[in-house]
Amino acid sequence: MRVSSPSANCRSVPNWLLKPEPDNPHDENAVAIGHNDHKPGFIPRSSNQPIAAILNAGHPIFEARIRQIKPDAHPENQVHVVVCVVTPKQ
Repeated sequence: MRVSSPSANCRSVPNWLLKPEPDNPHDENAVAIGHNDHKPGFIPRSSNQPIAAILNAGHPIFEARIRQIKPDAHPENQVHVVVCVVTPKQ
């Protein structure tokens, strides 16, 4: 799974939530990406530390949005998401 920086791509739907998994045996900074009962993957380890720190501090300000799906790619590259900072609605 690849992650891009926030951009205009954040207008797409549906919203995928980010959930920290501090007890993950493979990575204490693991951040799962999910929608309803589906968990297609995680934010890559190379990008997850700042996101995990903010989420673990109690600030659920992120959403992940699917930008591209490549079913024939290697499993780690099939889904490309962007991580967006969500501003509160006034």
